[in-house]
Amino acid sequence: MSRPSTRPHPGPPWFLFLLLVATLATPLHARATNGWVHGKVRYADGSDAAFVTVFLESETTTWNESTISEDDGSFLFRPVPVGQYKLYAFEAGMVSTSVQGLSVVASTGTSSDITLTEADEPAEETLEVSACLMSPVNTRTSGSTTGPRFRLNGMSQHARPQPLGRPERYSRPPETDFRDSTRRPRSTFSIDVDTASYSNVRRFLRDGALPPPEAVRLEEIVNYFSYDPLDRAAFGEHQVAVGSEIASCPWAPERRLLRITVQGKGLDRDQSLPPRNLVLLIDVSGSMNETDKLPLVKSGLRHLVDQLRPVDRLGIVTYSDEARVALRSTSGSDRETLRRVIDGLTASGSTNGSAGLELAYSLATEHRREGDISRVILATDGDFNVGLQTRRDLVKLAERVRRTGVDLTVLGFGRGNLQDEWLEQVADNGNGNYAYVDGLAEAHRALVAEAAATQLTVAKDVKLQVELNPAEVASYRLLGYENRALADADFRKDDKDAGELGAGQLVTALYEIVPTQRGDVAGAEPLRYVERPSLTSAALSGELATVHVRYKNPGEKKSRKLSATVRDDGGSFEDASNDFRFATAAAGHALLLQRTKLTPELDWALVQAIARDALGTKNAAERTELVDLARRAGELSGGRQDG
Repeated sequence: MSRPSTRPHPGPPWFLFLLLVATLATPLHARATNGWVHGKVRYADGSDAAFVTVFLESETTTWNESTISEDDGSFLFRPVPVGQYKLYAFEAGMVSTSVQGLSVVASTGTSSDITLTEADEPAEETLEVSACLMSPVNTRTSGSTTGPRFRLNGMSQHARPQPLGRPERYSRPPETDFRDSTRRPRSTFSIDVDTASYSNVRRFLRDGALPPPEAVRLEEIVNYFSYDPLDRAAFGEHQVAVGSEIASCPWAPERRLLRITVQGKGLDRDQSLPPRNLVLLIDVSGSMNETDKLPLVKSGLRHLVDQLRPVDRLGIVTYSDEARVALRSTSGSDRETLRRVIDGLTASGSTNGSAGLELAYSLATEHRREGDISRVILATDGDFNVGLQTRRDLVKLAERVRRTGVDLTVLGFGRGNLQDEWLEQVADNGNGNYAYVDGLAEAHRALVAEAAATQLTVAKDVKLQVELNPAEVASYRLLGYENRALADADFRKDDKDAGELGAGQLVTALYEIVPTQRGDVAGAEPLRYVERPSLTSAALSGELATVHVRYKNPGEKKSRKLSATVRDDGGSFEDASNDFRFATAAAGHALLLQRTKLTPELDWALVQAIARDALGTKNAAERTELVDLARRAGELSGGRQDG
């Protein structure tokens, strides 16, 4: 997702007015025991850091909260219990200053700013991977924070040798904790259709090692699998449709799980893909000279060439020290020429990825026609060591080429120096999708089997905003999507970049919900002078939540909106659909690989049992793989097995 352009910070009267309104909105009894924390997040050059996740954690209790900085970098936590706190921010590829021992006193605001600097070298929120067994490295340095860093310093007896040199890099925000629905009734995020994390995790487990926790993105694990499509009638006049299902939570029966699905409208039975204008952007630098890199790229591209039609066109750009056009845009009917150029690719030199992107987009734009699919397909290990000096340079480049109207597919290859963090950033900021290719079957899946879903975009900038009803929901948390979080105000901003949805593509999001007890709204302490917080008539209707979706049709600048309400009929997990239960198993698999601390009741035996019971018939072969991977992960982690 792109970072919006910054703007001057509003003057002090505006911020004082905001604090005054927040103060008046806070009950008197709360003001006596709470204060608030406010400030700004800035980059090292002094510019405002918009839409960055800010964390405030108690140093003496389990209290913690997160929020998103506004477009001027400002943030506000209120109310905050009196005590000592740690304050920091997170953005991929950046290092945050950390404020330790921040004091919050009653009825008083505490001001503190945060600075983000570029992580040119692997930093605290970045994971380095150079072999296959992890051991912790001391990462606590004064003035910096975020998650743990690991270096792999051993070699599993089952692991394949890893190339030396630049280590693998990953980045993921901390796991989202439960939020009080009275204070944070809205949850806003961008959809994520990437699948890279699943196949990368599969690679680690098949090599006999647990993946680094930061390499595990829960939403990508869940959305790798196929689920039953929504009813065609659900779309109406829209290009997207929304569905939901709710049941008890298998690892915490007193809680509920809400599954929300959003799907892009698929092609009609008699409809074929529009003509394709594709440009292959292939990394042929020295780092790609491994059997699971350039040779695998070439094998996968041969499959793509076999599927091209005479109406399709394909160009090839390569880059190492320099970028060059290896083949001008050529008709799909000339397969012999296309195969000859692909077969002749060899790897050497350094990696000028930025020059390659510029040239590939120029070639794609040259042959772009209204109504056609225009897309650059980037195949690389992500080791851009020439041309891009910082991550902000990368984001700016992706944002610039995105404006051409050409979409992007990012395919990651190889092990040992996979720059997952960079590849995800290119895809997120370039209207792209990101997959990791760990074998020929995955290459066929990404380039051929799912061509409609990954190449034909039917909805752009797709955002979800889920409003939870405090009369029914005490607290909640969204599972995954940590690096897709948006400020609530972003939902209505049509210039805010978000995820793209392909033809027939279905996205799942899961919420873990703590229900409100009878007579208790949102689990809050009873008020002495007020019988209950003020609620609208809709809050008393029995609705659990309302799901709002915004998206743009391709080529349009104004978003469209659709909404759907969710009710909880008290269904059990055992009676839920196979899709619901399997998505839950996939989420549980990811939570355990992330070393979650929020679901202590979850174990590998439960994940395997749920997945095995939810195989179904249509997708059984695909889903059986998860059962095997969960078994391997359980053995590697020493977790309890089910025999």
